[in-house]
Amino acid sequence: MVHELKIAPAWYAAVTESDPARRKTVEIRAEDTRTFAVGDCLVLREWDAVAGYTGRACRVHVTHVLRDAPYVPPGYAALSIRLVDPPQPEAVVVDAATAERLRDWSRVLGCDPTTTVARALTALDLVLELAAQGGHLARSDWRAWHRRIVEGDARS
Repeated sequence: MVHELKIAPAWYAAVTESDPARRKTVEIRAEDTRTFAVGDCLVLREWDAVAGYTGRACRVHVTHVLRDAPYVPPGYAALSIRLVDPPQPEAVVVDAATAERLRDWSRVLGCDPTTTVARALTALDLVLELAAQGGHLARSDWRAWHRRIVEGDARS
């Protein structure tokens, strides 16, 4: 059976840890609306209490279920889990015109598209910071802003 479940970002990171020796291998779950069994597949969807679903998910298989007192409270199960497929980075889908503009800007900036996007986001952060400060940027500050954009440092 497949169960789709929410998981907090910290626990998601622990379940998907790249080092198998440090990976989280047990989930404690309530069995109030479902019952878990060995062989079940859990689709763990990262969920942030403020932002909601993040879009990241992974699959794990249940390899053992423990429900015995005094180890697990009544109504809960301790599930031994094994990561089935490590999560893949999310792809950003853009239309052909946007992809071409990104390639053009990458050529102008002399960097790869990922760095171009990171620099653009940093520049947007700096513009928002400038607007919050009244919207004035002295010419003497241009070099510092350029350095911050190139280094990806919007917060310093």
